[in-house]
This record gives sequence, structure tokens and C-alpha cells, in this order.
Amino acid sequence: MLVVIGRLASIVACGILAALLVAGTPAPGAAHSVAPIEDRMVQSLCRTHGCPNDETTRPWIDLITEVGQPIVGRTSLLQRYGHVHVFVFGAQAPNAVALIHSIGITAGLGRLGLERDEFAFVVAHELAHIDLGHVQRKVDRIQTTTAIRVLLNVIVRSDAYDPLFRLLQEAVLASFGRELETDADLRGLKLMREAGFNGEAAATALAKIAGRGVERTGDLFDSHPSVTERIRRIREALAASGVSPPPPSPAALRQRL
Repeated sequence: MLVVIGRLASIVACGILAALLVAGTPAPGAAHSVAPIEDRMVQSLCRTHGCPNDETTRPWIDLITEVGQPIVGRTSLLQRYGHVHVFVFGAQAPNAVALIHSIGITAGLGRLGLERDEFAFVVAHELAHIDLGHVQRKVDRIQTTTAIRVLLNVIVRSDAYDPLFRLLQEAVLASFGRELETDADLRGLKLMREAGFNGEAAATALAKIAGRGVERTGDLFDSHPSVTERIRRIREALAASGVSPPPPSPAALRQRL
């Protein structure tokens, strides 16, 4: 069962508006071991962007909670953490983030006016990041590539090549990031469809977010694939499961003539 509750002191200190998915029994010590790290991450976002806590944000939290309820039960998160927290931070670009066991959405995303099924994909995508352990995997990859970069500097006995090594590290991390985003898209698509939502809304959600945010190029140093590539993979997955693509819009038909 999914309910919204307050985090008491955390609400005041960090602007966290709700705790999502308070059902299930977490593994012993699982939630407590990551709580300090999680709180520092949220505090950092709130210091940078602000975390509004007013009546304008409540409908967004309610909607995320509503669509998240049938999705989260299809993950292992309740068993691992007992809950997933939801918070809003004040960045204006439409975006969402997954932390260790929290989902943050920007005020810009809340104002975008996504439909219910489109919001379900956003939630499912972020829950997929958490369920697949992407945050820890990314931290591990950063630590590994940093250690390699330091070792290379020692081997060449000079830091003159460090800018080049840093560039190579950025490219490796960006490639890994694109891989994680694709995994979260496809896992999120599966989760939302299993929960009864329209999978085609995943493609329309990405298109709307891209239309109001920063366009992703999917190039060597971009941590996300391009929106065109993400939509293509989603529609390929839908087609593989027997879902037909939507008919072209009148505008698209006119462009073909």
C-alpha cells in the first residue's frame, strides 16, 4: 500500500514533502545505513535550488504517489528500504533525479503539465534507477576511473597529461551514464506497463520534457542518449511486445507531402 507521510524534521530541514511507499519490511539496517548519505544529497539539492513546500507542490506529490503505488510493488525497494521518499526542488528545467532511495522532481517538471501516464513513466524510470542500483554503480565507476587516472599520472611521473586523462575519464563515465539511462528507460517501461499504464506515454513524456529542457545530443561526453534515440528504443520495445506505434499526426503527414 502506498501512502504519503511527513518526515518531520527532514521536511523542515530539507524541504522533503512526503515519504512514498511506506509498506513492506526493510532488510535489517538497510535504510538506516544510507540515511545520512541520502540526507546530505537532498540537503545539497535544496541549498542549490531551494525546496518549495507549499500548496503548489502538493498536487505533484499526490500525483507521483498515486502513480507510484502500483509501480513500486513490482520492484524490490520495499523489501530493501521500506519506503521511497519524494521531494520537490526548485530548479526550473523539467527534470527528475534518483538518489539512493529518494526521487526528486523539479518545479519545472511539475509545471510541465504531463498526463497521468506520462508522469507514471517518469516515476517508473527513476524507480528503475534505484531498483537497479545505478547510484552505487556510478559512484563505483567514478572511484575506479579516478584511481586509474591517478595511477597513470604516477606511471608517467608527471601531471602534464592529467587534463587528457580527465577527458578520457569523462568520456568513459558519460558512456556508462548513457548505458544506465537506457537500462532505466526499458526497465521503467516494463514496470509502468505491468502496473497498467500506457507504454506509449513514455515516448510522449520524453518528447515533452525535451521540448522544454536542454536537448541531449548523445555525443561522446553526454551522460544521456539523445531523446530521439531513447524514443526509438522505447518504441522498438513496444513493437517487440506487440504494441503498434501511434498513427502519424496531421502535421507529420503534411511534412511528408
